[in-house]
Amino acid sequence: MAAVHEAAIRDPASRDRLTGLPNRFELRDALHASIERGDELGSGGAVRVLGLDRFKQVNDALGDAFGDRQLQAVAARGAVRAAAAGACGAPGQ
Repeated sequence: MAAVHEAAIRDPASRDRLTGLPNRFELRDALHASIERGDELGSGGAVRVLGLDRFKQVNDALGDAFGDRQLQAVAARGAVRAAAAGACGAPGQ
């Protein structure tokens, strides 16, 4: 029961509020774990970083609600594609 309570507290603190993706701290931990697994197995890995150029201009021109929906859509697509291979996160600024 204590583990369930701890997870309920930890999860919101480890997730980006808008996208639900792991935040920079959870992503860092997942990357470290993946690197360690790769070292143990003698295999390599890859990291893909996606930046949204000029996103502030989209937000300013079309509004925060539109921008939020776009970020959620991009996050959902990234999470689906990354699920089979490893981790997807929202490292923030």
